[in-house]
Amino acid sequence: MLWFFKPRVIVQKPTGERYYPKLVNASTLESYRYSDPAHAEIEVITNRSPYTSDYINPLEADDIVRLQVSCRMSPKEKYVYVDLFEGRIETISADYNTKNNTTLSCKGHINAATKHLIEETKTWTGTVEARAILSYFVKDTASPKPTRLTWSNAAPYVDQTGTINFTDSTSAYATKADQTYLSSIFEDMEKQAGYDWKIGTKAVYTSGGLLDKVYLTWKLLDTVATDKYKAIQGTARYLSSTFNVSIEDQATQYKVKGDTTSGGTQYTGTYIDYTAAAAYGRKTDVDVFTQLQSNATCAGIAAGVGPSRIDAVISGTIKLIGTPEARPGDMVTVKAKSTELNGAEISGDFTVFRVRHNITPNSYTTEIQVGKVVVDAYDLIRNIKKTATVSKCNQVK
Repeated sequence: MLWFFKPRVIVQKPTGERYYPKLVNASTLESYRYSDPAHAEIEVITNRSPYTSDYINPLEADDIVRLQVSCRMSPKEKYVYVDLFEGRIETISADYNTKNNTTLSCKGHINAATKHLIEETKTWTGTVEARAILSYFVKDTASPKPTRLTWSNAAPYVDQTGTINFTDSTSAYATKADQTYLSSIFEDMEKQAGYDWKIGTKAVYTSGGLLDKVYLTWKLLDTVATDKYKAIQGTARYLSSTFNVSIEDQATQYKVKGDTTSGGTQYTGTYIDYTAAAAYGRKTDVDVFTQLQSNATCAGIAAGVGPSRIDAVISGTIKLIGTPEARPGDMVTVKAKSTELNGAEISGDFTVFRVRHNITPNSYTTEIQVGKVVVDAYDLIRNIKKTATVSKCNQVK
């Protein structure tokens, strides 16, 4: 199989100038489940000549970055670049050794929500839809609003089918001033949706290629396998894989604890599967979210997440040739006939929860983690202490 790839890095200054540093290596990681923004490590060659577009001395932390790749089946095809990562430089590291290269550590645009503090106390009563909450804090009335994210209810950014409602006669959803970050609200929305919806961003550029706006996106996860790519053992795309089955995180009862009232009573919601409890014993997980202000909200979250904790879960990491189309939230067809777990071959449609792109001077590969998020070094480095679980356990068929 002939296959040609050409990556490039574009760095945009706040004043609009663009630079194209020469890429050496790059690694990106993006996950479904809002806990850590997409991030990238990009190594570029130091060029000291100020008269070229790849001159790197002007590069500074907080500059805008786009990592792109063009994949072709023939050298005669046109270059069509696809974005692998969009965000901003967070750290610049310059090495002085035989290579004398520079590494750009970058975070995705959604990182703007991580330290955006909600500075008002707000309570919705009755029924409020998730889109209304997101719109309020990102665009409509909340003060201060995030300056690097915006919101639109238009179809390209927000799915128009289905609703995720918070319902309670006294406190459907609430925030307290100076106690909640915007990123925490994003996590609440996904959890309340039973992890069937995904928070993300969509960068929009001018005709000249400059960043114009970054829209927040709110999308349903795919329920039909994508036709953009498949992971089928024995094909040229499929390089290697590792699968496992585990009941390590199994829980037959799931409790969600919220805020504590002035009278000392803590809001609580519980999900229990009595059939599973009889078979496996009473295994309980408890999560505490002090921003939850009612029993109904706690119960809704428990009901949305609880069923995912019961069964043994099949998960795996699949290494493919470079696949820029792969995105967290995809549903992908997987067939690994030489791999058997629980007495059956791996075959079925799996949800993609994590995508890692790796680019070196001579190769471009993509790793997808399917079925369930698997903790790796990135989680430990960034002190992510809570492992997310999926609401739909993809089982071997």
